[in-house]
Amino acid sequence: MPKRLTDTTKWDRQWFLEMPVEYRFFWTYICDRCDHAGIWHKDFGMASFLIGAQIEEGRALAYFGDRIKEISGDKWYLVGFIRFQYGTYCQKKNVHKSAMRILVANGLHWPWQGLGKALPRPWHKDK
Repeated sequence: MPKRLTDTTKWDRQWFLEMPVEYRFFWTYICDRCDHAGIWHKDFGMASFLIGAQIEEGRALAYFGDRIKEISGDKWYLVGFIRFQYGTYCQKKNVHKSAMRILVANGLHWPWQGLGKALPRPWHKDK
């Protein structure tokens, strides 16, 4: 069972508070149900069933804005997920390597530091 960090400050953010309750719950649902690279395989039927309200893809995309990137007909990428969950990329961490493989397989890259190459020391400058 994957364990996730949750952003408790979302309850202070206007974009989150302006959504209807079912879409707030849906946001939490996809953050919990996406893989460890932040990719959710779309299943609006299951999401609607579990939430107890009909979730419409178009409305969800309008509410979530640039926090979601549609990467294929059946997948969404949660744009800030990796940065929030993992912090700085480290080539030695297996979870980072695995997430990188998933991103590359879906035509994406690590969300910062170019293609994911970490600087050897924090005081070194990017060239």
